Amino acid sequence: MNVLRLFRHQQSTVDTWKNFCVEQSRRPDFYEKHNVPDTLDGRFDMMVLMVSLLTLRLNNAQDKKRASRLSHQVFTSIFKDMEQSLRQIGVGDLSVPKKMRFMLKAFNGRCHRYETCLMPEVNESELLNALKDNLFRRQEDYTTEDIMRTGCHRDVIALWTYLLSLDDQQIFEGDLKDAC
Repeated sequence: MNVLRLFRHQQSTVDTWKNFCVEQSRRPDFYEKHNVPDTLDGRFDMMVLMVSLLTLRLNNAQDKKRASRLSHQVFTSIFKDMEQSLRQIGVGDLSVPKKMRFMLKAFNGRCHRYETCLMPEVNESELLNALKDNLFRRQEDYTTEDIMRTGCHRDVIALWTYLLSLDDQQIFEGDLKDAC
């Protein structure tokens, strides 16, 4: 009985963080105010950004094993949903694994890029360039000055600061009081 309760609690925490990433990636201000493209690619890039922020925060946790497990579970849950979404929009069964490999490669590269911008401390100039290269890569005429003007980077930094403000216990419990 205790094992089942522990599993349910753990799944609840995974669901809390998954929902947090989804909600943050779908915030209207990113699309309306900050001009992130409201396309399949734009939404994928926003999800990658949010999962990257969570993953990077978990990398800072003291209990590395627990953090790694939670990070893996949230990541797996989100990417299973992405795989299901590909199937729902009509991507053929034979093409899904290829597209998923591409998406995983994109996630790994972008997560690493965000890590260099945010750790050990925020490098605003690097973050602006990373956002331009990732969120706005298809908008060739969109510049880092445009990103500064809309304040997209400030919202990303605010979210990163929020995640850093949570202690490890809050992270592992999925305690999102006063979430952004």
